[in-house]
Amino acid sequence: MKKEFKGKNYKNCYFIVHGDPVSSLIGAIISKIYRLRLVHVESGLRSFNYLEPFPEEITRQIISKLADVHFAPNDWAVKNLSHVGGEKINTFQNTMLEDYVSVPRRARKYKSKYFVLIVHRQEHVIFEKEKSKELIEFIIKNVTNKMKCVFVTHATTNKFLEEVNFKIPPSIKDNVVFTSRLKYIDFVNLIRNSEFIITDGGSNQEEAYYAGLPCLLLRNYTERIEGLGENVVLSKGNKRTIKSFMASYKNYRKKEIPMVVKPSKIIVDYLVKN
Repeated sequence: MKKEFKGKNYKNCYFIVHGDPVSSLIGAIISKIYRLRLVHVESGLRSFNYLEPFPEEITRQIISKLADVHFAPNDWAVKNLSHVGGEKINTFQNTMLEDYVSVPRRARKYKSKYFVLIVHRQEHVIFEKEKSKELIEFIIKNVTNKMKCVFVTHATTNKFLEEVNFKIPPSIKDNVVFTSRLKYIDFVNLIRNSEFIITDGGSNQEEAYYAGLPCLLLRNYTERIEGLGENVVLSKGNKRTIKSFMASYKNYRKKEIPMVVKPSKIIVDYLVKN
């Protein structure tokens, strides 16, 4: 990379990073090394807790201090950037919504009613294994009407389930289906056709919000406001909250969220103009 940049003037070029993965932080640092203008898309999201999501909350905080241009998905996110420098631009919705609405609708894969379960965050499958195992067992045993559970597992999930020797009780074994991570089109249709989703993923929270899908978030803190107080319930590890949600999930069904603006167009128009 040093050889490629040597002798070239990139001071007016933009270096774009998205969201909160460690790769975005690495990109942000590289942009500063080569004195490029750093653009952060999906900026301003905050859980205000460094341990959840970890390390994503930390990477967002650092990137925000480095960025020259912040594209934030709503007013709340813009306000969260008041203490950092750079230009703040409201895209009014997240670019993720554009991906979601572009997915064509497909028929149900499962004939019977089902819900989707996702547990993959390192806070849960690495640092709190026994507690997470207990919660998963509680969820599967307490679902109403013997509804089918479609358990979407990541590589970290599979390792966790093996390490804690997770077993499905024989009496409900037929009601639990394990599936590996899906292509985005397949995943969106899986949740669209489900009764509800139980997840520890922030992106899943936002996708459920777009779909108007009842969502139980298996976290204590979230960096997103989408759906809170509407279709999304923050569990905070409370079994009473979990059981109540599963018993009354239909009360959390909402209308799908329309795309009012195209966030990507706001971003591209700014970059072209500047």
